[in-house]
Amino acid sequence: MRKFDWTKGALALTAGSVLAIGSGQVLAQSGDSDEMSVDAEMAQAISVDVENDHSFGTVFPGQQVTHDGVLATVEGEDDAEFTADIEGELTENADAATLGTNLDTGNGDLDGGSADIEGSIELQAENDVDGETVEGNVTISADYMW
Repeated sequence: MRKFDWTKGALALTAGSVLAIGSGQVLAQSGDSDEMSVDAEMAQAISVDVENDHSFGTVFPGQQVTHDGVLATVEGEDDAEFTADIEGELTENADAATLGTNLDTGNGDLDGGSADIEGSIELQAENDVDGETVEGNVTISADYMW
């Protein structure tokens, strides 16, 4: 029977391992890549233009006064769809009256790049007011619908 030489076996095993690791590195370095170009045209930012400030004038105790019609204009990307919102708040003597808001045009299309927002603003005076002046703000906002 022939005696196995462990030195030669270990040397052969080490050489085989180095060869296998080296070929693995060659395969890893021979990868491929490609690229593509990307471009986009960014849409015009949406904007809201309030027609004008509004004064209800003199409101008598218990009286409700309404202002309705075109409240603002929205401008943006032609033919885009938008959604609008309205919020009102009395900031001065808020306990003397109630401010209500409503949008008739809560959603719409920007045909030709603009659209009117219609709605109403209502002020209901309390019955026990006595010569007070109320002040407040109405905010109309719009955003694109995706």
